[in-house]
Amino acid sequence: MSNLTIAGVTLATIVTTVRQSTADNEGFLFGTVHLQNLNTLNDLNILSSSPYLTLALQSFVSTGSVCSFYEPTGILKESQLETLLSKTKQTLLGWYRFRRNTPMRPSMREISVHHNFSKFFENYHRKTSGANLLQTPIFALFSESSTTENKIRNMEYKFLKIPNRKEVFSIKITILNMMSSSENEYREFKGLSPLSTGGSNFPAFKELSGHLSENLSGMLTKSPPPFIDSLEQFYNVTLNKLKELATEVESSNNQIRNLQAELKRLKEKGQK
Repeated sequence: MSNLTIAGVTLATIVTTVRQSTADNEGFLFGTVHLQNLNTLNDLNILSSSPYLTLALQSFVSTGSVCSFYEPTGILKESQLETLLSKTKQTLLGWYRFRRNTPMRPSMREISVHHNFSKFFENYHRKTSGANLLQTPIFALFSESSTTENKIRNMEYKFLKIPNRKEVFSIKITILNMMSSSENEYREFKGLSPLSTGGSNFPAFKELSGHLSENLSGMLTKSPPPFIDSLEQFYNVTLNKLKELATEVESSNNQIRNLQAELKRLKEKGQK
């Protein structure tokens, strides 16, 4: 069981980058992996816990045109692949592919590449970190389509898990900063990536980091912006109005049922 989160600005950056290319292109996805326990309480008041994997997609690297790290047959160019990945210290999550006017499902070549990439993925994490919470890499598919007159362009995307050559599963994705937020979310903050430790060598940067942390702490403990309060008030007023209408409907239904019962009684009385 896993869930993928991605900031709206990160997703927008990926979409903008791939669309600027005149041809199909691909690249790698990076981020963090967290293993959590999901506690559930059933009707018998029995508490159970199950592992829950959360992936946070935070950055990407475009490798340019297709077949940049594999042969047309799907065989990986492992030495070239290791060279490309050695330029970053972030956790590798998977890879992506962008193509235009095509169905939103992986092709036979992409499945073959992903199958070989999964084997490399396991060995790569064993060499670099010694541990791999994410057993199989993710595959992101982006596609752009347009009308005949090119007046409307549609951008689609899917994040997939392909454990073998015969099974393809969609991954649940949560786009941050693009959902309705409650007041409490403005008071809490859980960072998925730590601040850089390289600042300790630079006193000016260290001092700036301290001020930044204090300012963030002050901002996160204050009340949300005024327009958020307005939205919350509008929500509460609308909800109360909806409850009033529901009560009126329930009362009206009761009256109808009473009238139907009275009409039935009168009919039975008339027949006698």
